[in-house]
Amino acid sequence: MIRYGFNISLRNTVDEIRDAGEKFLGTGLYEAIEVTYYENMEDTDVTAYNEAIMELVEKYHPWVSVHISEFNFCEENKTLREAIFSEVRNCFAYTKKLGGSHVVIHCGRKDTGIHVPPFYFYGNGATEEDKFNRRLKLSVDMMKRACALAKEYGFTIFTENLMGAQLIQDNRQLNRYLELVGYDNLKIVFDVGHSFVTKHDVVEEVHIAGKNLQHLHLHDNNGERDQHACIGEGKIDYPAFINALKEIDYPGIYMLELDQFSEENLHTCRHILSELLEK
Repeated sequence: MIRYGFNISLRNTVDEIRDAGEKFLGTGLYEAIEVTYYENMEDTDVTAYNEAIMELVEKYHPWVSVHISEFNFCEENKTLREAIFSEVRNCFAYTKKLGGSHVVIHCGRKDTGIHVPPFYFYGNGATEEDKFNRRLKLSVDMMKRACALAKEYGFTIFTENLMGAQLIQDNRQLNRYLELVGYDNLKIVFDVGHSFVTKHDVVEEVHIAGKNLQHLHLHDNNGERDQHACIGEGKIDYPAFINALKEIDYPGIYMLELDQFSEENLHTCRHILSELLEK
């Protein structure tokens, strides 16, 4: 069965969240939501946001995933690593409260988090590969802890292809990352917009991920900026992309990750996706 979802964040008002619940979850056009996690942020009161989301959960019973904030799993400082892991634990509790069992977590960054000079580990001959592998080890170790905790909750973790200063940027790297972590509850969420901006072939990337691909972030862009635009407003070849998903028998949610949802773009994306998937 094909299931559609949309993301919820503080880019939308509480009234818009409630309205989307009624018009899209309540009518069965969408069956899933992905909620951005904002707990414990300075100067940010998320009481009304959380209440609106809980209303949707209790009233419409959607499938729920939670997208944790961008905490850096490549952080080197032990105190900061423990703080990050504490927030992962808090996020899992938040997810459970919403009735969810899936959490999206990024692998980490390659531009921050390293404080000890590479010379300490590799000497004067430290290469860019050495620096990458140092960050990779830090990330893998942290993700192993997250997956072990997720096992206790009965959760699955999704980690995604990223861009820019992020550590992992394609599905070949993600397959290797999953092997290094070694937990069967860690899977790939493929962000088609990120892949397009980083000049990867989105069809090829789907086939590279294969059975590891269990979740999607769907949006569109012009190939230059990660716009998170409505499907059809950018240059991504969605017919070819959807066909590739059919070829691997993709089993998961067709989850939108729009910059800001609206009644219009939720209808448009749902219409385009359903037409392509029903061909």
